[in-house]
Amino acid sequence: MLEISSQDKSLIYDLTHLGRIFFEKILWVEEPSGQVPYLEVSQHGDRARIELFSAGRRIFFQEVPGQKNLIKGAAYEGLSRLKPSGSPYGILVGVRPVKLVHQLFDEGFQSDQVEEILNSTFKVSPQKATLLTAIASLERPYVKLDTENLSVYMGIPFCPSICTYCAFPSNDVTRKGHLLKPYMEKLNQEIVYAAGLIKSRALVVDNLYVGGGTPSVIDENLMQNLLGTINDCFDMSQVKEFTFEAGRADTITEEKLRLLKSGGVTRVCLNPQSMDQEVLFAVNRRHEPGAVFQAMEWIQKTGFHSVNMDLIVGLPLDTAEGFKKTLKTVVAMGPENITVHTLSIKKGAGLDPWSLMAPPEISASLKFSAEYLEEKGYKPYYLYRQKNILGNFENIGYTVSDRASLYNIRMMEEQHPVLALGVGGVSKKIHSKDHFDRVQNFRSVEDYLSRFDEVLQKKEQILNLTPEE
Repeated sequence: MLEISSQDKSLIYDLTHLGRIFFEKILWVEEPSGQVPYLEVSQHGDRARIELFSAGRRIFFQEVPGQKNLIKGAAYEGLSRLKPSGSPYGILVGVRPVKLVHQLFDEGFQSDQVEEILNSTFKVSPQKATLLTAIASLERPYVKLDTENLSVYMGIPFCPSICTYCAFPSNDVTRKGHLLKPYMEKLNQEIVYAAGLIKSRALVVDNLYVGGGTPSVIDENLMQNLLGTINDCFDMSQVKEFTFEAGRADTITEEKLRLLKSGGVTRVCLNPQSMDQEVLFAVNRRHEPGAVFQAMEWIQKTGFHSVNMDLIVGLPLDTAEGFKKTLKTVVAMGPENITVHTLSIKKGAGLDPWSLMAPPEISASLKFSAEYLEEKGYKPYYLYRQKNILGNFENIGYTVSDRASLYNIRMMEEQHPVLALGVGGVSKKIHSKDHFDRVQNFRSVEDYLSRFDEVLQKKEQILNLTPEE
């Protein structure tokens, strides 16, 4: 446990999250107990003093100008002396570290200068500073303030089974399958309603994304109805990318893929997570790896512009060697995008912490991923982090040339509005580079169905928001 005190209460959030890099429990106090390490931040005019005490003696002292990042940097340096493990991302504890790099580029800094700032001010390791800068450089042509075009996300929160690591608002069709048809009927109605609002405001929908859950769990008739509604409501000639998550191989059929292709889908996600049978069963994915090979064969035969495959490092019963085998197997299938996630321990997920991959193996797996994918012609194109992610690492999307997902880049850098339909999504209204509003959708199917009038009102709410509101 770490005790913290600060005269400046605006530092509570930042210092709490910074402390959690090193300690599981953080306690804010007025006076130290003397029983555990204690971090004190005190203001002296326009400067701040950062002191760290352990076992009754001061082990670190630094005085810096009273700027938040400098205070956090000094606190990080002190805590690193107590516990050298730290984080490769230094004081960057947010979800979207690449946004900072774009801000620095916007201010006129060059790549080498950005890397130096990340390393010296934000305590980011040289390797991660280079990675963040490279990703931002690749994203630059796609990242610009855009308030006239719109991405539309449609959520289908049902799965054939719930994976033990998952905390998304999804529903097992074996228990709640009776809600699937009425849910899809309402989702179609919401799409029609939202399309009317969009047209009345002269916005252009240029990106579509159907996520979940596992959207491909719906049958062919429901899929045909959904795609028909989408094509009737939106000008598909304006759509640059249309992604459909067909994440579970055991939900994919050739007929569904033909419907997706004829319905305008350009990008399909097939997400094996692992190609190890024992690991799949350990996370409650009740299909064999062979189903992934069959699904990928059908997907490539159907002919989409790009295919993404998700993998997770750190799953129960997996090892560094096992993950290497999975990655090599997936690369051999030839997807244009591969997303390598680091397992995040989410509240509500049913994971046994003792069965997870050890931190050194996670680090080795991620290092191998970066090197092997580069060797095979993939480049990292987007990155995000999550709360409670193992080892303080990250999730990275890799792509072959000219196949980066526009939707993924836009969602990470938050310069483009998104309207989320269905359960679980978040709409964002962009006002400026530094100001946007969020509206959270209902997280349960039951609420969505019983409070549908409110669902529609939320669509009006997000599109009507102004910066002053």
